[in-house]
Amino acid sequence: MSNIIISTGFTINGYWISPFELLKGQVISLWLPQDTEQNEGVGSKIESQLIKLLSGKQTHNALTLIKRFMYIEDYKGDDWFKEHFYPTTPERYLKKNSKLLKAERNQILNELISKPALPLNRFGGNTRRMLALLACMSKSNNILFNVGGLDSQGVNQVYQQIEKMVDQGGSAIELNYPYLSGGNPPQHMGRHQFGKAKVIKIEKVYKEV
Repeated sequence: MSNIIISTGFTINGYWISPFELLKGQVISLWLPQDTEQNEGVGSKIESQLIKLLSGKQTHNALTLIKRFMYIEDYKGDDWFKEHFYPTTPERYLKKNSKLLKAERNQILNELISKPALPLNRFGGNTRRMLALLACMSKSNNILFNVGGLDSQGVNQVYQQIEKMVDQGGSAIELNYPYLSGGNPPQHMGRHQFGKAKVIKIEKVYKEV
């Protein structure tokens, strides 16, 4: 298998991301740190920086991207005028944001959407995330994602699609918030769905590396 990413290790905002290599057909789960009173929002700040680095929008001397990763972004909504007079429907969203053929788009809509003519902003987070994921997967098989804001059904749906893509030679990086509940990290893709996935815990350091 060929390398997709090579990292010799680097810090972001005083937190250490250990060296790693990601190969074609593999998954890595990056465990973002828990917020503290002294460093509120640290997880989201590191996540934002990692998205820029892993998607190739920014560079780092310690990080070599052989392939850029595409980040799954939810539909954010339209401006007021478009929302009222020409709202984005699931079909319009897929047509604009994917490379799927019409027959493929119709199949997805038949499987996921009961009322495809409704504006997309009326659908829940699970549906919006799945549409965003499938749109991105039509363009790239190197996916950067998280499952924040999804219920258990939505999480499983995303993991199943990622697993299918990886089995077909794709690669994925999960940006995981395992400590949101305040307790031990729950079973998630890196430990359960993908037993061979490498988990990398992003941890505080007290000296820049």
